[in-house]
Parts: sequence; structure tokens; C-alpha cells
Amino acid sequence: MTNSAIPPRELVTEAIHWLVKFEAGDVADDEQLAFTHWLSQSPEHALVWDQLGRANQQFSAISNLNSEKALHSLHTAEHRLLQKRRSLKTLASVSAFGAALWLTRDMTGAAQAGRYLYGQTMADVRTAAGEQKTLVLQDSSTLMLNTQSALAVDFSSQPELVLHYGELAITNSGGAQVRIGRHLFSPVLGSEFTLYRDDSRCHLQVVTGQVDCTLSGIGDYKVTANQGFVMQGEQVQQSSLTPYQLSWRQGLLTAQRTQLGDFIQQLTRYRVGYLGYADEVAHLTFSGSFPLVDTDAILGNLCQILPIRQHRVSKYWVRLMPA
Repeated sequence: MTNSAIPPRELVTEAIHWLVKFEAGDVADDEQLAFTHWLSQSPEHALVWDQLGRANQQFSAISNLNSEKALHSLHTAEHRLLQKRRSLKTLASVSAFGAALWLTRDMTGAAQAGRYLYGQTMADVRTAAGEQKTLVLQDSSTLMLNTQSALAVDFSSQPELVLHYGELAITNSGGAQVRIGRHLFSPVLGSEFTLYRDDSRCHLQVVTGQVDCTLSGIGDYKVTANQGFVMQGEQVQQSSLTPYQLSWRQGLLTAQRTQLGDFIQQLTRYRVGYLGYADEVAHLTFSGSFPLVDTDAILGNLCQILPIRQHRVSKYWVRLMPA
């Protein structure tokens, strides 16, 4: 990383080049090997690719560009022309996003990337995609950090944990506060709870004990056992404990009458690269528990229990389509 933690423009351009080729379906076997080599050259390459993959998913949803539907229904020269036009639109959209994402700090996407890169630099404990870590802290509490998370630990005066991004679980809390931005979460001794934050929301679930919450600009809340809340902006929605959302602590991703689109959004946190789905399959509902140790196996299982198939360009670019 550079001192400013902003990827070089040349690296962003290279990632866009690969994304456009994948979207157009123009990647031969030797080019897939070249892409794999490029992606593995440094963690910075993987980070840029992951950010662009998420950006492309957002732009596809906005523009309703369904290239895969065309891919499997048209086999004429008109189809190839359509794909080329699709690639140009993708290039324009993603290029604009790339400029906003890494060269400004005013937009939501840029703020998210800024927090991610800042967390990578300032965190004492961090996890990569698909990685989980369990630690015993100085106050004898047990901390588990979920995939793609970053945490700073400070026991010098008032014991405090700072969650930069991602998800943590604490059992047998020793009373250390957890800070997310300007918001403070103070557990009662012995409490068990989880906290998750992304670019737009924060989700607290208390399993046992109590967590006193001081939410800047919002107010104070006492959240007791089997309760929780979701905070988005200045809106707080209280909720009951949902045990299936805690299954990641046992290395499982659980669906309980969950729509495929919502499940895939969770699964992407455990994978490097682009994982998307066609609008036609987003509403499919299912239940089950899936070991997180192998996300490719999860995709294979989904294709067995649902009328879907994988459109796989490489291990880093997968899209779920109607069977």
C-alpha cells in the first residue's frame, strides 16, 4: 500500500480491464491463468478486484443489464454486438465508480473503502475473506472475529475495543467497551453479545447479560438478553434475538426461510472476488446450514436444492442463473 492507502490508478485500470473481459465472455484458458497470476501478485490486487466486483454488482442492479440472459438465449452475431456494448457500458460505469471510490472521500462507496483501508492499517487484529480468529483478551473475555473484520484493542486505561469494520462476538465479557465510530457499547460483566457493522448499518445482538448503548445523536439504550437492534443512520429498529444469525460462530452459514439474494449477500463476505445472481432467482426461498470452510461446496449444494446453476468464468467470478 502507498502511504495514502489509495491503490495506484494503473492498478485500478488493470482490474477494470479484467472485469470487462469477463463480462464480455472473452477470456480464453491462457487468459484465465494470466488473471489468476495477476490476482495473486499482492493483497492489494485482491482488494481492488473485490471492490470492483461489488461495484459492478451494484451497477448491474441499477441499470438492469442482464448479460447472462442474453448470453444463454442468443447465439447470433447480434449477441456478440450486444455483449460488446454491454462491456463498454460496464467500463464506463466501473471507471466512473473507480474514480469516485479511490480519488474522493465524499461518496458512500468511497467512505466505505476509506474505512476498510484505514482499518487494515490501524487494526491490531484483522481477518481476511473466509478467515475467523478467536482470542482471549486481558480481561479474560473471549473474542471471536468473523470474516473480513478489523479491530483495535486498547487496555492502557479504560479497556476499549474499536471495531473498524466487520463482525465480532464476545463471551464472558470482562467489561471492555466496544466503540463503533462515535457510538459506544458497554457490556455488563459476563455478558455475551455480537456486533456487526458495514458501510450503512450496525447490528447488535445480546445473548446473555446486558449491553448499555450510547448512540451519538440518537440516545441511550439498554439491550438485555435475547434482544437486539439494527441501527441505520439515525434510525434504530429493535428486534428479538435470531439464533440462526449467530451460527457463524460455529463455522456455519444458516438460512431460515431466507431468500437466495439475501443469502448470497452474506456469502460474499466469505469469498474473494465477484459472486452475483440473476434477478430471476433472487426470490427463491430455502432453509439449511452450510459449513463455511468451503464456499464452493455451498454453491454446489445450492444448485442441488434450488433450480439454479453456476455461470463460472473463474473461481473469482461466479454468477447464479436459472437452471
